[in-house]
Formats: sequence, C-alpha cells, structure tokens
Amino acid sequence: MKNNYGNFPDYQNNYETSQEEANNEKIVVIEKGKEKEVSVLKRRLKDSVKFHWNELKYTLLGLIIAILFLTIGFFRTLLIILFYLIGNIYGKYKDGDPKTLFLLEKFFSKY
Repeated sequence: MKNNYGNFPDYQNNYETSQEEANNEKIVVIEKGKEKEVSVLKRRLKDSVKFHWNELKYTLLGLIIAILFLTIGFFRTLLIILFYLIGNIYGKYKDGDPKTLFLLEKFFSKY
C-alpha cells in the first residue's frame, strides 16, 4: 500500500513517528495551565459571598418585596407571595420531597 503523503511531508513524518512510538511506548503529555491572577477585591468578594450567602440571599429577597410593596401595593404583593408559596409547595410535592409530604399530611389531617 503506497502512502499518498507526497504533498504533505509534515503529516507523513508525524503519522509515521506516532505509529512507531505507539508500538514502542506510551507518551503522556501534561501541560500546566496558566495560573489566573485574581484581584484582591474579587477574592474578598468571593470569600464574603461564600461566608454570608444566606444574609445576601434574604437581603435581596427583602429588597424585592419592599420594591413590590411600594410599586404595586400591599395586597397585590401578598397575592404574589401566596401564589409563589403555593407553586413552590406543589413543585416540592411533585418532586416527592419527604419533608413537604409530611407537612401536607399533617396540615390536611386536621381538616
């Protein structure tokens, strides 16, 4: 079988060399990735968010609720929160969350 590498000498050399090396031994190439430089401010922000995640999450939730109260009113905001909670509980029920199933059974056993 004749090789048709006449116009591509680099390909021929690499292919033949790789075939010879594959027969003789395995070559493992490990490249070290470039280390990313992280600014001090970015690192501190990540650490702060990491240790104060719940504080940040509930602060944003409170801010959103406050903006809703001011823009659309008290009762409309309560209706949105009520529908959100109903949707959340129904989603957990459909997922089979045992804690939610227990609470629903406990709630409906009274009635």
